[in-house]
Amino acid sequence: MDTRFRFKFGLLLFSFGATLINSGVSKAETPADLEPLMLPPVIVTATKIEIPRHENAASATVIDAKTIEEKQLRTVVDALRSVPGLDIVQTGGPGGTASAQIRGGNSAHTLVLIDGVQVNSPTLGQYNFANLTTDNIERIEVIRGPQSTLYGADAVGGVIQIFTKTGKGPLSGSFLVEGGSFDSYRKSLNLMGASEQIDYSFSASRFDTDGFSKAEAGSERDGYENTSLSSRIGLHLTETALLDWSMRFSDAKADLDESFPIGDNVAVQENVAFSSALSFSSQLLDTWKQKLQFSYQQEDSSGKDVADLTNFNNFKIETQGQQFDWQHDLSFGQYNQLSVGYEYEELEGKNKSTPGFDKTLRNNAGYVLNQLRLAPVIFNAGLRYDDSSQFGDKTTYKAELAYLHDATNSKIRSAYGTGFRAPTLNDLYFPNFGNPNLKPEESQSFEFGLEQKLMGDAVHFTATYFHTHVDELIIFVITDFVNFTGQPENVQKAKIEGWELGTTWTISKKVSLALDYTRTDTQNKSTGAKLSRRPKHKASGTLTLKPIEALSVSLDFRYVGKRFNDTANNIRMNDYTVVNLASAYDITKTVQVFGRIENLLNRDYQEVNGFATAGFSAYGGFQVSF
Repeated sequence: MDTRFRFKFGLLLFSFGATLINSGVSKAETPADLEPLMLPPVIVTATKIEIPRHENAASATVIDAKTIEEKQLRTVVDALRSVPGLDIVQTGGPGGTASAQIRGGNSAHTLVLIDGVQVNSPTLGQYNFANLTTDNIERIEVIRGPQSTLYGADAVGGVIQIFTKTGKGPLSGSFLVEGGSFDSYRKSLNLMGASEQIDYSFSASRFDTDGFSKAEAGSERDGYENTSLSSRIGLHLTETALLDWSMRFSDAKADLDESFPIGDNVAVQENVAFSSALSFSSQLLDTWKQKLQFSYQQEDSSGKDVADLTNFNNFKIETQGQQFDWQHDLSFGQYNQLSVGYEYEELEGKNKSTPGFDKTLRNNAGYVLNQLRLAPVIFNAGLRYDDSSQFGDKTTYKAELAYLHDATNSKIRSAYGTGFRAPTLNDLYFPNFGNPNLKPEESQSFEFGLEQKLMGDAVHFTATYFHTHVDELIIFVITDFVNFTGQPENVQKAKIEGWELGTTWTISKKVSLALDYTRTDTQNKSTGAKLSRRPKHKASGTLTLKPIEALSVSLDFRYVGKRFNDTANNIRMNDYTVVNLASAYDITKTVQVFGRIENLLNRDYQEVNGFATAGFSAYGGFQVSF
C-alpha cells in the first residue's frame, strides 16, 4: 500500500474518531425491545444510496436470496442467465471462462461490484464469473444502461452488484450436502447472527466435480474444484455510526480444453481471487450523511500445460486494484437529495510469463447526483469528471425522469446518459501488441420504459425500449496474418437497439409465473455486420408452485436465439432452449431434502462455438438448519 492509500485510510479512521467524539456515545443505545420495522424492498446500485424499488428510475432487475434458494442457483452465472437484456457466454462447463454482456455491449462494458468492490480485471477489462458462487449472497442487483456517471469506466452497458448477507437475530446457521452428475459433490456451511452492537455472517463451501469434456471434439473429462469463503461483519458504534467489513475469497482449479479442432488438452488453470471492503458510515447532521469506503481486490491466475510448446497455456498473471470512495449525502428538504463524492482508484497488472509487463494505472474522479422526488415526479441528474494517468480527463453525465401515477399503478420513465470504457492494461502495454495511444470508448444511450401493475399487485408488466451508440470501439487489428502481429486500435462504431418485455403474475399464494423477452439488434457501423455472440431473440420464464407449505417446485426455461460466434468468419450458431426443474421438501422445520434436474430435455447446445455444455444432469441432497 503506497503513501496515498495510507493517507486516505487515515482519513477513514479520523472521520470515525471524530464521529465518536461528537456523539459522546461509546456504544449503541438502541432499545432491546424495539420491534423491527417492515421496510419496503430497496435498491442501492442505481443511485449509490438506498431508495424504495418502486421509486427507481433506471432499468433494474433484483435477484433475491429467496429466488436463489427456490431455483437452487449455485453460481452467480446461473442466477444471471435469465435476466432480461443480459447474455452469459461461457467456454464449456464448470470453471470455463464466463462473462456477462448487457444490452449488446462487450463483456468489458459491464462493471461488476461485490459489496462495492470493483472486481473487473485490470488486464482484460471484463470480470470472469466462473468461480463466483451464490454462498452468503443476499441479493444481486443488475442496472441496465450507462452508469459511468456514478461508477466511471467500464459501466457503458450497466452494472452488476452482489451484496453479502447481513446477520440478523440470534446465532443461526445451516449445513448443506449435495451430490450428482459427473461425480459432483458440494458442501457448504453458513452462520449468521446479530446483537445490539454487532451483526455477522459467514459461509464456507467446497465443490468438486470430474466434469465433462469442455471441448466439443474432446473425449476426456475436465475436472474442477472450488473452495470459497465469504464473511461480513457490521459494528454499530453508535445509533448513527456503522463500521462494516466484508470479504470474499475463492481458490479454484480447472482442467482446460481448447476449442475445435484441437479438442483434448492437459492444461490446468488455477485462479485465486480475494476482494474486501471496509466502510465507515455516519450521520453527521440530520441532513448530512457520509460514507468512506476503502476496497481492495486481488486475483492471481496461472496456467500449466506440459504439452504446450508455444507456452500459450503456461502463464502467471497477478492483478490488484485499490479504491477509496468518500461520499456525502445532503438532504435539502423532504424531496431533494444531493450526493457528492470523491473517488481514487489504482489498478496494477503483472504478467510474470511476459518480461517487462508490470504496469499501473491511476484515476481520480469527482461525481455528483441530484435526486428530486416531488411526487408524482422523480428526476435524477448526475455529472462525473475522471482524470486518468493514461488517457487524461473524461466527463460523463446522465438524466432520468419518471412519473408515478398512483391511481392506475403506472410508472413511465425515460433516461439519457453517456459512458466510457477505458483501455485495459493489455490494450495499452502488452509487449509487441499494446497501443499506448488508445482513446477510451464512448457511448450515448437513451431508453424509454413503462411499468404497470394490475389486479392490485398481482400482475406486474414492464416494457423498455433502448438505443445505444458507441464510438471509438477498441478492436485488435491484425497487420501480419502469417506471424499474427498487430495492435488494438480505435476504429469502429456500433449501434445497438432493442426491447425488453417482462411480466410477473402472482396467480395465488401457491402459484406464480414470470416471463420475459428481449430483442436486440446490433450493427458494426464500419462494416455493416452484426456484433458477435449477441442473440437477436432471448426469452425465459419461471413457474413456481407451492402446493403445500413444506413443498416447493420451480420449473424454468431459457431460450437463446441464433447468433454469430465470429462475424468475420460467418460462423452462425443455432438457437436452443434449456429447461430446468428444482424441488425442495421440508421434512421438519430444520431438515430439508432437495433435488434438481438441469437441461431436462437433454438439449445439445453451445454458448461458444467448439465448447461443449452439459446434457441431462441430476443433483440432490439435504440441508440441516439450526
